[in-house]
Amino acid sequence: ILTVLYENTDEIHYYLSYGATPLQSTSRFIMESIRTGTMPQLNGMAIIGIISIPGMMTGQILGGVANIMDAARYQMLIMYFITICSF
Repeated sequence: ILTVLYENTDEIHYYLSYGATPLQSTSRFIMESIRTGTMPQLNGMAIIGIISIPGMMTGQILGGVANIMDAARYQMLIMYFITICSF
């Protein structure tokens, strides 16, 4: 975020000179930084069930502990927790 704000200081000063609040002048850059930073985690979550079969899910299915839907739900829950903790 700091790099983006530093690179766009002229534009931020332009907004501030016309009466924008500091939040208004930097909100676009902050949202862009957050979007760029979260893209790898979201892409990983999008392909987790399509390309790779995660270890916990495979273990539950092959071990006969849970049916396929329960194993998939557990795996989604774990992936959500890992993604949330990385923010």
